[in-house]
Amino acid sequence: MATPPPSRAAPIIERAPLALVEVYGSEHVVSHVNFAFCKLLGKAREEVIGVPFSTIVPGGDDCVPLLDGVYETGRAITHAHEDPDANQTAWLYAMWPALDPLEHPQGVIIGLTRIQNFRQNVTEMNEALLIAGLHEQESKETAERLNAHLAAEIAERKHAEQELREANEQLAVADRSKDQFLAMLAHELRNPLAPIKNAAQILRMANSPDATILRAQAIIERQVDHLAKLVDELLDLSRVHRGKITLDRVRFDLARAVSRAVDSCDHLMRQQHHVVTVDVPTPGSLCIDADPTRIDQILVNLISNAAKYTRAGGAIEVQAAREGALAVVRVRDNGLGIAPENLQRVFELFAQVEQSLERSQGGLGLGLKLVKELVEMHGGTVEATSEGLGKGSEFVVRLPAIEARAVVEPAARSTAKHRGKPRHILVVDDNIDNRETMEIMLTMLGHRVDVAEDGEQAVDKALQARYDIAFVDIGLPKLDGYQVAETIRRRREGAGIVLIALSGYGQPEDKRKAIDAGFDQHLTKPVKSANITQILADLESFKRS
Repeated sequence: MATPPPSRAAPIIERAPLALVEVYGSEHVVSHVNFAFCKLLGKAREEVIGVPFSTIVPGGDDCVPLLDGVYETGRAITHAHEDPDANQTAWLYAMWPALDPLEHPQGVIIGLTRIQNFRQNVTEMNEALLIAGLHEQESKETAERLNAHLAAEIAERKHAEQELREANEQLAVADRSKDQFLAMLAHELRNPLAPIKNAAQILRMANSPDATILRAQAIIERQVDHLAKLVDELLDLSRVHRGKITLDRVRFDLARAVSRAVDSCDHLMRQQHHVVTVDVPTPGSLCIDADPTRIDQILVNLISNAAKYTRAGGAIEVQAAREGALAVVRVRDNGLGIAPENLQRVFELFAQVEQSLERSQGGLGLGLKLVKELVEMHGGTVEATSEGLGKGSEFVVRLPAIEARAVVEPAARSTAKHRGKPRHILVVDDNIDNRETMEIMLTMLGHRVDVAEDGEQAVDKALQARYDIAFVDIGLPKLDGYQVAETIRRRREGAGIVLIALSGYGQPEDKRKAIDAGFDQHLTKPVKSANITQILADLESFKRS
């Protein structure tokens, strides 16, 4: 079997500190390994590429059915193998499905580590203690031997405790490596999405009379948004598990939030000609104390999920009401339904319940798990019910309600289509596709645009010309984006320019770092043209004194 080219994850695997290997196909042939893997096994890269994984690692035969299960179910699996040929040594395996399943449908990424002195053989010690106990009264020498055995057992236990502490430390390191891997993965995926998103927006702005071009543009933009949403969900779940998400609670109207979520999913339901019924109480009568952004995320996930699993022409009902002390939202459809034995599994991580032979719905099985985590963070519950396959399903969210007093509503952004006055703009990006599509899009909006391809060019141009605003990528050569902002802010000539950071990294700590460096705002790639238009229209609000 020919070894396929390395997948999109290859550069990420190469830089990872954990031993990682990527395999492909029914024989699980190795397609890529990193230095840490070769060092761990004491093999050269050429010795393992193109070779079945089961033949190069301890306990490889036991891994084969597990690897089959990973690419058949799309679920991650962990496995421990005690090496019979190496005393008290164990190998730990973690197996994930491929990052690009369309290109590598039988691909699996495997991380492994070796733990030595994994077990202690207490059986022989216990037998020795018993024999010593039987002869304890016979002689002082036997008693001394018993004491020696007891001391040895204590020493062994202390040694085992030390090994346990070291194993926990190794797990903590592996957990940090996983977080770094996910952040790097998000960055590597968002960067190529940015020029694709820009190009789709340029096609839309061109107002082509060709309906085929407009349909293709809409498809491209929807799929880019979908992939960006999957990346965001993956990172959000990681942050929830690490306790890194905090809720910005305010009192607001849940009924309005439900209406906003239905509007956000309108294109999905119109595309499938769904009949949508929305039943919410009078505005201001159903209030909760919650994070509006996270509640929107919960509702959009549930409604879009109903749209995905309801065939064309089907019915979707969204209801919100107060039931005692609870605010309750119900999302009901007459779609594919869920088998009774799978009702609890839908909220598991990476769960993709087989509701039909069709796999067109897609997804990584992250959305409903994220919904459950966020609802529970708000002190609520979520449950799924279904009468069976082909009979639709219902998801019910229950949250603590509050008295309907003065509430805070998320500020509505202006939807006016004015472009504002022309601006003088600097675009800084080392990726030529990002740079050119941003330049074209901003020029089409009526602005005068200059470009720079590295940090030093950016500083020189920003300090020589009087730009209104600069959009600056963070990962630049020569000077990175943070250094660019710090350098410009140190000079009097750069005090008035508005600096907007663009990055594939979008965690709160990334945004704080950008603001601390001197940026006025941080945007995560891919960026919507509406966000850029809004910033340019509101430019005066950014101006520094």
